[in-house]
Amino acid sequence: MSIKHVGKIALFLAGLLFCLSYLNQLFKPSWYEWNNYDTINGFYKEPHDSIETLFLGTSVVVSGISPMELYDAYGICSYNLGTEGQPMLSSYYWLEEAYRLHSGSLRTVVLDISSLRRSSDLSFYRKAIDGMKLSPVKIRAVQAYVDDPSEVLSYLLPLSSYHTRWGSLTTQDFISSEHADKDYMRGYYFRSELALEETSNILDRIPTYALDTSAPQTKFDTEALYYLKQIIDFCQEHELQLILIKAPMIADWTSSAHNAAQAIADEYELEYFDFSFDPLLSEIGYNAATDSFDIGHMNYYGAKKLTLWLGQYLVDHCGATDVRGMPHYAYLEQQLQDYHENVSDYISLVALTDPVDYITQLCQNEDYTIFIMAKDEASFALTEEQRAAFRQLGLEQLSELGYQDSYLGIIDAGTVLYDQLQTPTPDVASAGNSGEKVNDLEAITPEDFNVTNEATSSSLYFSGALRDGAIYSIESGGFPDGNVASCVIESQEYAANLRGLNIVVYNNATHQVVDSAVFDTYLSSLRDSGDKLLALETALEEGTNYQQLSSELQTLYLYNILCDISRSNPSSGASMLDFIEQFNQNDDIVLVFSSTAADEFSLDESTRAMLAQAGLIDESVLAAS
Repeated sequence: MSIKHVGKIALFLAGLLFCLSYLNQLFKPSWYEWNNYDTINGFYKEPHDSIETLFLGTSVVVSGISPMELYDAYGICSYNLGTEGQPMLSSYYWLEEAYRLHSGSLRTVVLDISSLRRSSDLSFYRKAIDGMKLSPVKIRAVQAYVDDPSEVLSYLLPLSSYHTRWGSLTTQDFISSEHADKDYMRGYYFRSELALEETSNILDRIPTYALDTSAPQTKFDTEALYYLKQIIDFCQEHELQLILIKAPMIADWTSSAHNAAQAIADEYELEYFDFSFDPLLSEIGYNAATDSFDIGHMNYYGAKKLTLWLGQYLVDHCGATDVRGMPHYAYLEQQLQDYHENVSDYISLVALTDPVDYITQLCQNEDYTIFIMAKDEASFALTEEQRAAFRQLGLEQLSELGYQDSYLGIIDAGTVLYDQLQTPTPDVASAGNSGEKVNDLEAITPEDFNVTNEATSSSLYFSGALRDGAIYSIESGGFPDGNVASCVIESQEYAANLRGLNIVVYNNATHQVVDSAVFDTYLSSLRDSGDKLLALETALEEGTNYQQLSSELQTLYLYNILCDISRSNPSSGASMLDFIEQFNQNDDIVLVFSSTAADEFSLDESTRAMLAQAGLIDESVLAAS
């Protein structure tokens, strides 16, 4: 065979391999949710022998540990290899894979043990393992969780397993190269929402705080226990320090589960930190209402508290290395800069209470396009200082915003592109207003107030394309003219559509909306800080009474009282009398009681005595009707 023919065959095979590789990636689900794609993709970009501390576990680790916070505060090079619902089997093989690539640097492994409680379904194995590069480690991992040996190939080659996706492929499958990688997150899943705002039954989700060491031990899942033992053995064999943790997750971890985990830790002489109970729950200052986004998973505020506590432990007890300034770790400085821009700077935005400060800080980022929309009535509480500041920013029309005006503004890279004001439709605005005859009792006639409104409401509208080509449309209507605030980008609505100034911020570099904020400038010139605990503390220090607090701060106030009751009753939880007395101490609160006939059967003598002590004489003698 001639060299020419050999060359053609080699070229053909290379093309075939390229096509197979592309199709494998195409048919494999991207799983951008819970950061799975970015976690694994970013892990393989790490320089070999760089990771010193490895985090493993389920979604509570993904949302609860931020490696960049560790680097920023302590200079620790760590990586969060947690994945959604990560089975212990997957944790073990990711440990093997991490050691394969970082055996020269890896010293500490921090493992959340949430997955010990239950077996995982197939999707969680796939989400954890599919992204792992083909290697002996992945082959062993697939063989471990696939029962039928004949199916092993389908798990190693996604094309053979997901070929039926032809009918479900979307544009995203073909333009995944446009996905803005988040290597700077280092496996951390950033969320800033508060359970206080997102969870309707927040007052029913109070931590237990007290650990019952006498509770019978939970029976953990057999497979999970087997691979926990494999992890323990692997760490001992390779002289890695293994730390077990349980991240805070309200009402999802019991004393029985803790006791079983503690027994394992004691048997193998491992450190075990359970942040679901005191003292650690209080030691990190965790408040589920403000430090989680759904009670179960930490948001940024909770993750920072847990991360910094662990960071201090790593420094004090694990000999963690401060790598800042070392040439091998220079890439972390760029990641830190990206992290600040996309996470820290956003958190500082949420903390701002003045719309002027908010817009001013946004203008400093050249990647941002800012959309401003007025809804209902947005002018009443604006101060002269704020109006003057708007003029300084180039928002001349916004500075002139009047009663129930419509307004649209666009700022791109700090430059005002659009600044348009519209006063209410005249006939609508004057309905019921007799002009010069106002307060002139002798001059007013029925014709002055029997005004027929024949005008048609007309909101203010504008559309265009962003720098990255994304199509947008914005709309504003004061109360008479549509009563609307809308910002649609690529067919998706982002405006909160609430009274006041609605602001949407778009990042042209990452092609994402980074914030959607509302300042109710009819009610107040300022909004509550995004740090609700601080906002509540400040309000109470200023003498604000309960009725004057926003609805969110009222809920947080009550939540904190219930937490204090639970924390102060370690033996049996909050008694009814404790509950009543806590609220009775506040003159701003009215307690309302109701009962059913069945209540009589649950009232023993001691409870009746408590009720009588609280002055509830009728309830203390309650009998079945």
